Amino acid sequence: MTGRRKLLVARIGAFGDVCMLAPLVRSLARCHDVHWLIRDAYEPVIRGFPGVECRLIGCAPGEDPRRPFPEEMVESLRRERYDCLVDCSHWACVGWLARQLHDIPVRATTDDPSQDALLAVDRGAEGLAAFTHVVPMPPGAGHQVAKWRRLLREACGIDVEPEWPLADRPAKRPDGPLRVFLHPHAGKPEKIWPTGRFARVLAAAARRRPVHCTVNGVRRRIVRGLRLRLLASRVRLDVSPFDPSFVTMRDALATCHVAIGCDSGPMHYAALLGVPTLVLYGRYSAAEFGPRWRSVAVEPPPGRDVDAVPTSAVADALEAIVDGLSIHAAPQERAA
Repeated sequence: MTGRRKLLVARIGAFGDVCMLAPLVRSLARCHDVHWLIRDAYEPVIRGFPGVECRLIGCAPGEDPRRPFPEEMVESLRRERYDCLVDCSHWACVGWLARQLHDIPVRATTDDPSQDALLAVDRGAEGLAAFTHVVPMPPGAGHQVAKWRRLLREACGIDVEPEWPLADRPAKRPDGPLRVFLHPHAGKPEKIWPTGRFARVLAAAARRRPVHCTVNGVRRRIVRGLRLRLLASRVRLDVSPFDPSFVTMRDALATCHVAIGCDSGPMHYAALLGVPTLVLYGRYSAAEFGPRWRSVAVEPPPGRDVDAVPTSAVADALEAIVDGLSIHAAPQERAA
């Protein structure tokens, strides 16, 4: 297949995966007509990147595996007459959808047993049978974005290089207080680093300069614990509340020198905005799932969860990032 094609890309969630896919969709949309099947809640994330020029098809998959999408939506997708359905989700509901859209000539997905086992995904043989092209991914096949590129190349004959959807953000030299965006939680318990250790990292940074920390929309218990642990330090703490438009998070990140937190969607979002990020990982490695832009990973020994990451390693990594910002600040900022 050659020439401009009409593609239905299925990456419904989650937040971090949506951010990882955005640069690839940006590249795809330069040469093809791309429609992106995405959860309603994450549409504002992509609408905030005007350089990602695709049509977003919002959805909210139901829990009934026999009919996760309404018939009117399926019929609407049938009428689009897509050339390719590209499954970047590995969700069972996308396999169901592929069976309904059997008129699409190329329906492509990956077979990635090691990743499915890690993430407890079980599509079964029936989940793969709906696809015309199943591209195998051996263990150690690389980053998730590299796997999506391989899927497009082998199933659709499309080879694209992901493009960052924003102009490069110049380094912001922290001449005054160090402004830190903190996201100390995650969607899975094995990804969560203890709150008290984040407090110790901030307190260590505050011994060199005042720190202004914006905590991203967390429970009051977590904020209260951080405040109590930071009473004696030069750390000012405020909270950025949850905002379904993601504008509040974007504005908070725009004021910060660095973002630090657990492996999660907001860290991917920060990196995609060009904010230097420090991300803590556990069994889900940065080599496969980490942000690809301006991001530093701190990881435990292989096979361990994130709570095995030493506090000292995170504090050292944060200082290295801050020192690097001072060295690499934009010329006009250094002269100011």
